[in-house]
Amino acid sequence: MSMNENQEDLFASDPSIPLPHTTASFTKKRPLRILVADDNAINRNVVQTILDRLGYQPIEASGGEKAMGLLKKEPFDILFIDIDMPEMDGVELAQALREHVKSSTMGSNKTEIIAITANVSPETKLRCKLAGMDGFLEKPIDQDRVKNQLLKSWRRIKTRRSRS
Repeated sequence: MSMNENQEDLFASDPSIPLPHTTASFTKKRPLRILVADDNAINRNVVQTILDRLGYQPIEASGGEKAMGLLKKEPFDILFIDIDMPEMDGVELAQALREHVKSSTMGSNKTEIIAITANVSPETKLRCKLAGMDGFLEKPIDQDRVKNQLLKSWRRIKTRRSRS
């Protein structure tokens, strides 16, 4: 194992250690506007920390209604969303966003919606898919899972951008 691989393992295991500057290239190659929606501040902080370590500066929303307000004002490439939130849960938010995009001039800007949940039942996964979600991350999440999801989403985002 190279020194960089050893360092990456160390950084991945201890979120208090800042990542080396090499992660900036990940962000530069994949510039993304990211929104994180979760009613639980600790869960938002976990996702925020992972994204920060990858070089992103995500915007946070403490619930579905707040997230929808932000999504109506400005475009985001990716929305990481908790499924179980009061007022407007993740499935309702995904459906509302897809309806909003259909009825607005944002039609060509499709936000990737990634569910984050501890409930990994087939029924939940189906509900997420039917609501228009593009990915599904099981809690507890970690940097590798988030990074892999970003890579999957980036392929679709890049393709849409090249068509515009």
